[in-house]
Amino acid sequence: MIRKILLLASLPLVALPFISLSVTPAAARPIRENACPQGNPSEFVHAETNRYDVYICGGDLPHIYVGKAKDGSGEITIPLLQTSRRKTFVALNENSRNIYRYTLTPERLTVTKNGKIIVSERARWLR
Repeated sequence: MIRKILLLASLPLVALPFISLSVTPAAARPIRENACPQGNPSEFVHAETNRYDVYICGGDLPHIYVGKAKDGSGEITIPLLQTSRRKTFVALNENSRNIYRYTLTPERLTVTKNGKIIVSERARWLR
């Protein structure tokens, strides 16, 4: 009895011209420097949503909220309010007409303008 052996190692080379691969390169994000301002160099939390990066900064304790739009359209650095809730960070930005409240929890970033929710996005804590 004669046995024929099919060498399968050459099969991918034969099939390769018929395979169409569509590869999209990953979007590279620049390596960030410390997002925390001078005088408050410690990064306690780095959270991200679909549109924002949020940092909770301070010295020995958290004192500063830093929010940055991922599209580069703006950023804000404001003091945190004291809160009795663990892992909840709240900051207020007030001007003559509007009061903006920024609330970050491990689950969500919520921004209100004069009490009305203008941003509510799922947050993911990276640090």
